[in-house]
Amino acid sequence: MLMNIKTALVAWNCTLREWTGMIQNCKRHSEDMSVKQWCDAHSITVSNYYYRMKEVRKPLLMRSVEC
Repeated sequence: MLMNIKTALVAWNCTLREWTGMIQNCKRHSEDMSVKQWCDAHSITVSNYYYRMKEVRKPLLMRSVEC
């Protein structure tokens, strides 16, 4: 059971890293394309983009509250 939890945490952290890169990529292109245009070009919905952004920010917000 503990191994399953560790495996899930590792997988979630990998997902968050991937999403962080995706968000950074979108922000790098913010001058020449809107979020919607970027999402269309990368085959994700705008709502999914903002969901991913929210999930990426959660651990950062948790750490800032702990300080």
